[in-house]
Amino acid sequence: SDWQEAGGLEIAVSNDTGATLFQTRGEDGVSSGNADITLTVDGDIKMTPANNGGDVTLTKDYTGTTNDSEALLILSYDTEGNTASGQTINHDAIQISLDGQHQATVGTANHTGINIDMIGGTSGAGTQNNIGVDINVLGADTNTGMLITQTAGTHLKLAKDTNDYATFTVADT
Repeated sequence: SDWQEAGGLEIAVSNDTGATLFQTRGEDGVSSGNADITLTVDGDIKMTPANNGGDVTLTKDYTGTTNDSEALLILSYDTEGNTASGQTINHDAIQISLDGQHQATVGTANHTGINIDMIGGTSGAGTQNNIGVDINVLGADTNTGMLITQTAGTHLKLAKDTNDYATFTVADT
């Protein structure tokens, strides 16, 4: 058919591992193409990996060499409704809930809400710049760049290494 010759979505199951592969396909006989996959869902999209060893991984190998702007993941969450008088709507573009309170430990359990590791290089004649977090908050009646709320301990720790660091704690008044 014309659709098969034009390419589209190819679904394959590995004989060795049973893994399911969803892959876009170019024209007839070409195993990859530049086709997009768009999911339009009237409800939730849920990915539930295995309890142990099941991760959700997004991978992109960028090989460009000319002027470009690229991203692995773009989240666009637009709020367009009119919040009625006396009503409050709370929006979180990303919400992370990591609950370790029911984990029985004999050893140590370390929990991290966000772990950002960036590694740049210095080879070549060009320049690389790394920015771990770039926060731009503006346009509202009240703008807060970062809000850290906790009941005890250190609110902020800035570290060069394990020996050289500064800590900030808000006093309980």
